[in-house]
Amino acid sequence: MKYNFPPCVYAETLLELPKLSELDIRVAKQYLPMIVEYYSQRLLLDEKAHDYLYVKYGISPLVSRHYSLGYSDRTLGAEFSHTNFAEREILRGSLKRLRLFRGSGHEAFVGCVVVPILVGESITGFYAERIARVCRNAKPFYRVRFEENCLFVTLNFEGQRDAYFCDSPLAAIQLCGLINKPAFATDRSFELNDQECEYMRKLGVQDIIILKPANTLASDMSKVRKKLTLAGFRSRIEPNFLEVKYGKA
Repeated sequence: MKYNFPPCVYAETLLELPKLSELDIRVAKQYLPMIVEYYSQRLLLDEKAHDYLYVKYGISPLVSRHYSLGYSDRTLGAEFSHTNFAEREILRGSLKRLRLFRGSGHEAFVGCVVVPILVGESITGFYAERIARVCRNAKPFYRVRFEENCLFVTLNFEGQRDAYFCDSPLAAIQLCGLINKPAFATDRSFELNDQECEYMRKLGVQDIIILKPANTLASDMSKVRKKLTLAGFRSRIEPNFLEVKYGKA
């Protein structure tokens, strides 16, 4: 049987959804939970990744497990060696279209802590943040989405009318641990689409506090606030009080 696959294109964009075949969708449902668990196990074994999470965000191993955080250490590909060549190539092709592997065949998130984005029981995307100095063409963070709603929210939203808008899922987890307030995030662009705004409304959110990072222009934050106003939310901008350093774990 010959499959009609979309092209293998690796992209880092908030706006573009991957073009997936029916087989790609089946692969996603079967393998994405396994990949999340694999990355979680790799995080348990990596002291540098744990130190990064604790020193920068105050995130303990227990909290990491609570949010299924993981670490990509270049070993995921070896897990597919038990399959035959044809099956392995089909699987890698699907994972490229899902943007977990690059067109070259290398893992996309190598050297990054990885946050799965869950909406209900579905994995709708990933956020990944590099733990070491960025070199060559590597990016400090990545965000890939499989569905229109790819919004990270902390686990304490029920019955809350106000929420904090952070510049990353890791910062949202940090805030939740510090002041026990609900928080959500996309990435450092603070980009939100209509489906994600609707998701926030369904959660009961009415007021949003945008935490402005120190190196972000006020004009950019004003654009974010305008988008929220058009979506029907009240909002205000506050300095990011999360930019602190913790002691070594």
